[in-house]
Amino acid sequence: MRKILAIVAGVAAGFAIVFMGDATTHTLSPWPGGMDPSNRDEMRAYIESIPMYVLVIMVIFWLGSSLLGAMLAARINRRDWKNTALITGGILFATAILNLALLPHPAWMWIAAVVGYLPAALLGGWLVRAKSVPLP
Repeated sequence: MRKILAIVAGVAAGFAIVFMGDATTHTLSPWPGGMDPSNRDEMRAYIESIPMYVLVIMVIFWLGSSLLGAMLAARINRRDWKNTALITGGILFATAILNLALLPHPAWMWIAAVVGYLPAALLGGWLVRAKSVPLP
């Protein structure tokens, strides 16, 4: 039960961080007036117009969500910190892949998500593990 609670808390924290990232990036690069978000072509044009630094900020929030969500989960369930952190990061990664598949993101953002989510989660768990646990 503790592991499930830890994962739910970590995923919720991760979602909150991604939400803050979305709010930040939409503040830095607001949607054009009259844009229909359900229109894939309009979304593609909008995403292509977003400055690179704003997309980098979003990726930082994505990977930060995995790191911090896994930190919280592993802190709650220190005995099984590695599995708890990786499951939390895996759920957040799966939602990121869904987001990437539904919206037309640049290829480098796909690569950053695929390469970064689980290592960020593992690092987050390792940072708060019980100190008697050896390095992974």
